[in-house]
Amino acid sequence: GDFLAYGVHEVTTDEEGTYTITASNEAGCEATATTEVVEVNFRVRTTSPIVSICPGDSATMTVQCDTDYVYQWYDEDDNILFGETACSLTVTPSTSGAYYVVVTDLVTGCTTTERFRVIIRPFPCWDIFVEFAPNPANSELNIYYPDLRGVSKLTFELQSMNGGQTYKYDLDAEALQGQVDVSTARRGVYAGTLIADGVPVVTQKVILNGGN
Repeated sequence: GDFLAYGVHEVTTDEEGTYTITASNEAGCEATATTEVVEVNFRVRTTSPIVSICPGDSATMTVQCDTDYVYQWYDEDDNILFGETACSLTVTPSTSGAYYVVVTDLVTGCTTTERFRVIIRPFPCWDIFVEFAPNPANSELNIYYPDLRGVSKLTFELQSMNGGQTYKYDLDAEALQGQVDVSTARRGVYAGTLIADGVPVVTQKVILNGGN
């Protein structure tokens, strides 16, 4: 017999697999259609998610540029930044803050969100060499600060990029390098900030693979 389409029937699933749909008419005839659902892991490349600048400077955040992608940027309060639909965003903020971009693949319809944090270092705003290694780190993180001299108190702070856990460590201000035990810190992506006499001097992304 004939199959008459009186409408469109949708089936929604969030699991991968092969699905078969069977239709039947009043005469008892059946027809089947099979489709495969595959999860697409859609991610885009980005520059560093942490941008550290001096007061009055501009910060640029960039994700992978592709003609098949559509971009929309937002601030940390989820306010849409109208007109900011490119693969990069440049801001000159007066205070530290967070931004994120929603990227949509026009071919697959998939979306992904990439987050950034802009940190303004207060005056005095030093331009110094600082290195955190190894990065990613497992149990120990070495911190090198050979250009930082004449400081009486030096601390290192790890703040989760999710805005959660914060870890603080004291360093020897005269040693020009130090080592901190990060074995008890939760694994994840952090903003690592070196603080001299209460003033943040540099912030870099730190990845911890150890911990819980």
